[in-house]
Amino acid sequence: LLTFAMLFVVGWTVSALAERLRREEAAALRRRTDELRGALLSSVSHDLRTPLATITGAASTLLDANVHLSPEQRDELLGFIRDEGIRLDALVTNLLEMSRIAAGPIPLKTAWVPVEELVGTALRRMARPLAGRSVVTTIPGPLLLVECDPVLLGQVLTNLLENVVRHTPAGTAVRIEAGRSAEGVRISVIDGGPGLPPGNAEALFEPFERGFGARGPGTGLGLAICRGIARAHGGNVVGESIAGGGAAFTLLIPTGPPPPLPEDPP
Repeated sequence: LLTFAMLFVVGWTVSALAERLRREEAAALRRRTDELRGALLSSVSHDLRTPLATITGAASTLLDANVHLSPEQRDELLGFIRDEGIRLDALVTNLLEMSRIAAGPIPLKTAWVPVEELVGTALRRMARPLAGRSVVTTIPGPLLLVECDPVLLGQVLTNLLENVVRHTPAGTAVRIEAGRSAEGVRISVIDGGPGLPPGNAEALFEPFERGFGARGPGTGLGLAICRGIARAHGGNVVGESIAGGGAAFTLLIPTGPPPPLPEDPP
């Protein structure tokens, strides 16, 4: 009877403590969700409203029959609409990607893809923002393959290049270096800017963290999305300052040996 009573008391105590822990975790999750929701609404209200206002104003001017514009002025307004539309698309894409990451594991559609192809796609997307900058790529041939979701990994490289544009002066050189290590395939985006702010570099990967010296609108989701996608592949993204100036963000994706090349027919 004494043993039964002791076991009963211990079981009841453990159950009560577990229930209390579940309630505290649920409350902490609600608080975190409310914080993220508030930050998201603040970001949307500011960062999405600006390009929408620019697009609406430029389109209204073009449609106003009482406003006489030269061909150069019309081209300038059309350029505003195009650029702000591209910026708006990037903002919405980042918000949707962050929602997918927060919802749980990301489904991957993996394939063996040349790193050269991933880098080339990202550079084509970023051709306009990178105009006027020296971009040097160092990739050991077209046979450096990585097993990944090419759409998602392309988004990571695009976000890392956007990060360079936002945090370095115009004309700052950019290097993209890739290679194979013991852990897998690594791809580094390196700039010659001022480097990372002193302190905890890990904070830059938190959602809605824009970092020091960011220019122009943005949600502060780019690096958080990069890390979320990398971890969905079993990898990671890390940032570090470089001695002498500059910053490097390195994407590491673990991968096994690539599949054998098909043999030529006799």
